[in-house]
This record gives sequence, C-alpha cells and structure tokens, in this order.
Amino acid sequence: GEDAGAFLEMKVGPMTPELMAQYRVKEPIGVVIEALEEASPLAEKGVQPGALVIMVNDEETRSVAAYNRSMQKALKNKKAVLHIRRGSAVYPVGVELK
Repeated sequence: GEDAGAFLEMKVGPMTPELMAQYRVKEPIGVVIEALEEASPLAEKGVQPGALVIMVNDEETRSVAAYNRSMQKALKNKKAVLHIRRGSAVYPVGVELK
C-alpha cells in the first residue's frame, strides 16, 4: 500500500553501520529520518533529519518494515506519537495523520 513515510512528508531508512557505531549499538534501534519537508508536522516541532524514530505509539520500529506497519495502524486512529532519539535524548512527538 502507501509508503507511510509519505504521510508525514518524510523519508526514513535503515540505520547504517556508521550510525550504529555512533549510538554504540550492535542491532538497529530505530529507523533514521533521511529527509524531511519543511512543511512536515515533525519539522515544525523541531525534528531534524538524522534523528532516529525508535517507536511509533508503543511499538518499536527497528526496521523500515516495522515502522511502516506501525504507521499503517496509527493511520486508523489519525494520530501517532513518534519517539525520536537524537544522541542520548529521547522525546515523544505527537502528530496528526491525514
């Protein structure tokens, strides 16, 4: 179906080996925001490319497939809370989905 990444005007991808080294993890802990439109609700809340999405609502998003599944579910409720990680900080960002 639809690529859920398009819903928030952003593109996500898998964590690279470099990112995993940076976060000192052996397994992916989330998906990385590769691109974000200025009009994205996430950009408006200060989220920037390079940050990780580690959870959508209460589901871990360790792969792009898991992220897309969680976003598809969130779409039914028209809203989602994305848990964003940048460095050691993790913060939830609530968004409306159309």
